[in-house]
Formats: sequence, structure tokens, C-alpha cells
Amino acid sequence: MSSILVQVLLLVMLKNEVNCSSLESQEPEIRLADGNERQGRVEVNFDGEWGTICGNGWDILDAQIVCRQLGFLFAEKAKIGAFFGEGNGRVFMDEVTCTGTEGTLFDCQYSKHHNCLHSEDAGVVCSSALDIRLVGDDETRGLIEVYFERRWGPVCADTWDNIAAEIACRQLGYLHAREATKGSIPAWTESSNDTLLSSIKCKGDEITLSECAYVILPNCPGQEFAGVICSEWLEIISCPSDIHLSVPPNVVKAPVVWSKPIVIGGMVSTTCSHELGSLFDIGLTEVTYNFKSKTGDEDSCSFYVAVCPADCYNARQYCPSSVTQEVEANTTTIRVYWSDLMYSKCNYSVWKSHSSGDEFSIGITEVTYKCTDSKFVYSLCKFTVNVFKAEGMYGRSDDTFAGQ
Repeated sequence: MSSILVQVLLLVMLKNEVNCSSLESQEPEIRLADGNERQGRVEVNFDGEWGTICGNGWDILDAQIVCRQLGFLFAEKAKIGAFFGEGNGRVFMDEVTCTGTEGTLFDCQYSKHHNCLHSEDAGVVCSSALDIRLVGDDETRGLIEVYFERRWGPVCADTWDNIAAEIACRQLGYLHAREATKGSIPAWTESSNDTLLSSIKCKGDEITLSECAYVILPNCPGQEFAGVICSEWLEIISCPSDIHLSVPPNVVKAPVVWSKPIVIGGMVSTTCSHELGSLFDIGLTEVTYNFKSKTGDEDSCSFYVAVCPADCYNARQYCPSSVTQEVEANTTTIRVYWSDLMYSKCNYSVWKSHSSGDEFSIGITEVTYKCTDSKFVYSLCKFTVNVFKAEGMYGRSDDTFAGQ
């Protein structure tokens, strides 16, 4: 009989343990009451029972977590003193302390012990959008300001980066951000010095700054504020350099690969004259990429692919360096000299746009040599001549191989 009693007791204990586990696994809930879909008294549900939150220490950071948990982008206001009316049931949370980065209100620190009345119930006013504007001397650059609680205020630059700047420029209607900047508030603006957004972290796929992670703080350490330089145009960051490929004498075609161009600015379409890795004939081929943005802005970049027999003349190895020459104050031209291209192997023909010793005017002039060998394979060598009066800019050296 005692054995049966022990078994019964074990079953009861197991049943109670299962029930206890079931209760512990129930996730707490949150809702707004006695307001509308975006504002109201904050109520929480623990183990199937709805209750309220005491307003002791309740601030905008706490409200921010509540609004985000409910699906809104940010909190406009934190309300106390039963602003939306007194609730019913128990007061479950007191002295709530959030940092602004928590995933839910229940991840914040809080106390379960209190002596609060429902006349102290906490509430929130949530919103789904933050208006922003650009303040500066130019319509495409300046400091970012956000509209919050009927006033404009700056954004702290403590974590401001190019990703956040990109989101801000898109929200302002530009194609992309050229640069994330930092600065102080101009004296002539009507903006408040009180920071609105701080510690902004964007992933890059957000539509507005409101969708990025951030906290709302009353001041900005270091008083450095976030700014941007936006662009309305496509911008080609990099384009492949000219390619020279040597092949055995019996090869007439060869596959060629390169790194694709890098373009920013809301690009929606790309077309290319030749596919990456496609076969190229002996000789010179121009490869062109064309880009088109959402706003219809177009741009392109080109480079040359030269497929050449292994014994063809390589003019690039002997191309002169770019030349910089200063002229006297009362002159505008000067004779410029350089070490001429070594073209002894160009046993068919040599063509050049300029010769060493020619007169050059102030400015940058491109000099081109075209050398053709006995196999009618030619190579192009390019460099620049920069003539200046005071402070000059060095030109660039370039060369391209070609074939006929």
C-alpha cells in the first residue's frame, strides 16, 4: 500500500512540475489602453493577468522600448500620473529603467515591489515617422535635424557613419551619401541645442532614420553633431584598368576576367558590352559599362582589353612618365622635353600626338604614342604634360595595348 502511495505522490509532483513549467514558459505581453492605436496607458500581462506600470522613473527611453515593441518607430512622449486614466488590476512593474537598446520592455531593469497607486500609471505616445531636414549653406550638404515634440533638434554624431548618412540622404530624396560629416550647430539656425537622437546604428536597408536603432538623449557628448553630403547623381567609384594579356602564337582568342566597376547612387540597371570572362580576339577591344539610376541619371565607364602574342612589343614598359613644368609669370607657353619612347621594335610604324621639345600651353595635355609592329599589333602609350604658373597638378600616366 505504501508503494502505491509513493507512486501517486510522484505523479502529483510531476503534474505540478509540468504545470509550473507551463506557467514559466508563458511570455509576458504588452498593450495600450484607453487611448488609440498609437497612444495610451501601458498595460502588461503576466501569466494571463493584465495590470499596469507605475510612473516612478518613467521616461522617454522606457517609452521608446514600449513603442518599438508595439511596432512603432519611436516614442514621442512618456506620460505619467495616469494621463490616460487609471487602470485596473495589479501594478506589476515599478522603477522601470531602460537604456533604449533593449528588445522588449521586459528586458529592462524594474522592480516588482512597490507602494504605487493607479493614479501613477504610466503611458506613452508613439509615432511611425520622424521628419528630418538638412541645415547648411548648400542644399546637398549640412547638419541633419529631426522634428520631435514640435521642435527641430540635431542628431548626435557619437556613432554617425556612412551607412546612417546613406539612409538620411535617401530619406531626403537624394540618390546616395557622398560622405558622413560632423560639425557644430550654426548660430543662425532656429534649432535647439538639445540632442534628439543619439547612438544611431543602421543596417543599410532602412527607408528612414526612424527605422535605425537609436536612443533619445538630452545632450550630446563632445557637442559634435551629425551631417551629410548628399548627391543627386550616379557616382562611379572604380572602373577596371586597361588589361593586356599575352597569349601563345597559335592562340586567336582568350578568356579575360576583371573586377566589376563599383557604382553608387540608386542604380537600377546595368548593361555591359562584354560579359566578364568572355572570349576576346587578338587585338584591342573596348569594354563599356552603362549605368542608369532610378531618376534617369546615366553614366558609363570604359576600359580596353588587349590580347597580344607573347612576342609583341609592350610599349607600356617604355612609356615616359608624366611631366610637370612651371612657366615664368609673363609667359603662357613653354617647350617641354622628356625621354622619348624606346620604339626600336616598332618596325612597321610609329605615330605620336606630340614630340619631345614641342611647345605646350598652360594646362594639362595628354600625349599619345601608337606603336605598330610587323604583325600589325599595336600598343598605345599615354602620359600627360602639365604646364602651370604657380601651383601645378601632376598628370597621370596611362597606356593601352591594341591590335589590328
